Amino acid sequence: MMNTIYLIISMILLLTILFLSLGACRQEISVSEKVLKGEPGWAFSMPPQLYERDSAYIAITAKTRLGNLWDRPGYTDSLMVDTIFYSPDRLKLFAFIIERKPERKNFIESTGIMHSYRGDAYVGFRYSVGQTWELYAFDLGLLGTYETPEKAKQVLQWLYFKKLKEAPDFIINEDGKWQEERFGANLGERAFWSSMLWRKGTRAPGLYIFQTYRWLMSGHSPSEQVKVKNFESIDYPKDLLEMFKKESEE
Repeated sequence: MMNTIYLIISMILLLTILFLSLGACRQEISVSEKVLKGEPGWAFSMPPQLYERDSAYIAITAKTRLGNLWDRPGYTDSLMVDTIFYSPDRLKLFAFIIERKPERKNFIESTGIMHSYRGDAYVGFRYSVGQTWELYAFDLGLLGTYETPEKAKQVLQWLYFKKLKEAPDFIINEDGKWQEERFGANLGERAFWSSMLWRKGTRAPGLYIFQTYRWLMSGHSPSEQVKVKNFESIDYPKDLLEMFKKESEE
C-alpha cells in the first residue's frame, strides 16, 4: 500500500515539475538550428515518396485511434504529421503531430479564438524494411494547447530535443519492483535509438516501454500492474500498403 502511495506521489511531483518548467519557459522556449540538425548520421533521410507514405500512414492511425473523439468541440478536428525522424537502419521512427482543436462556443465568443493547437508524438517500429509500422502514441508530459501550430511545434522540439534525456519513467527492476529511470538521450543524438525508450523488457518481456502503461492497483505486484496497449486493426488503403511492398523490393 505504501509503495503504491509513493509511486502516485512521485508521478504527481514529476508532472508538476514538468508543468511548472514548461509554464515558466513558455515565452523563451527555443531550440537552436544546430541542436535540431542533430549529430552527424543520427537519422536516416527517407526518400520523399516514402516519407509522404509514412505521413499518410501515421495520420490515418492517429485519426482512427481518436475514435468518437474526432471532430467534437474541445477535441481534434484535423491533424498534420509535421516531422518524422528515422533511425539509420529505417526500422524505428519518431514523429511530431500537430492537432487542431475547435474551441467551444462560449470560449470563441469571449476570446475570438476559433481553434487551439496541441503537439503530440508517435513512435513506431518494424522488423524489416518493407513492413508496415507498429505505431504508438508517446506522451512525455503535460504539453498543453496553444494559439498557433508553430508554438505547439516549438514546444515539441524543446521537449524532445532538450528535455527527454533527463526525463524519468518507471521500469521494473531485477527485484521485481518499480524503479525510476531516465530515458538517457534526446532526439538528435545517435544514442537516442538505443536509449531506454528502445529497450525491450523494461516492464514486460519482449515489449518496449511505450507498448505498455501502468495501472496502479493496491495489493497487486508491479508485473500485475503493467498493462499492454491493444488496438483494433485498421483498414488502410490498399495503394498505401502496396508502397510498403515496393520498398522491400528496391
